[in-house]
Amino acid sequence: MNFHSLNTKMMSIILLVVVSYVITLWVLNSQASRMQHDLATEYAEELAQHEAFDVKGRLEVAMNASRTLAQALGGLHKINGNRATADALLREVLDANPAFLGVWSGWEPNAFDGKDDAYRNAPGHDASGRYVPYWNRGSGKLIVEALVDYDKPGVGDFYQLPKANRAETLIEPYLYTVAGKETLITTVVVPIIQNGQCLGVAGGDIALSDYQNEVSPIHP
Repeated sequence: MNFHSLNTKMMSIILLVVVSYVITLWVLNSQASRMQHDLATEYAEELAQHEAFDVKGRLEVAMNASRTLAQALGGLHKINGNRATADALLREVLDANPAFLGVWSGWEPNAFDGKDDAYRNAPGHDASGRYVPYWNRGSGKLIVEALVDYDKPGVGDFYQLPKANRAETLIEPYLYTVAGKETLITTVVVPIIQNGQCLGVAGGDIALSDYQNEVSPIHP
């Protein structure tokens, strides 16, 4: 009886130790998994925030450039409305900002220099003759094309929205043909307003493929 009683107690103690050990391992493993999960989540959030700030910074640079263009072109309009000078200004801004896919300006009929008829279908112009230059590096070098679809609601929101709202505007990502190739871009635009009238807009384009190429290798 005493032997069996001692044996039973020992087995009970061993069982208790084993159970306690299993529980301890489970608790430690749960804590480690939770800590690992929390650390991974924190890292992913910090990484996402870093990338978001980077994108925000680039958009702010593009917006500042568009503000400068709007002011400069508005001033040029007041002086003499010289299209060659305006083109040189747009080209220089694009050349100085490799992160930009394109910079451009669009003006209402005869609003820039009153000479639309003389520029119908000229290089960098369309059949309207309006001043609508789109300087871009879509072909690998700096070229000028005429803006397209700027007078159409929806596809022409990059022109229509800032003109109608008379406010700086960030356009939702959209597809636009640049140097003959359909490209996903986003645009920041600033209206050119004088004497209470919106004469046109100035904007900058950023190719979203550039962001995608930078972000895709990141695997939190």
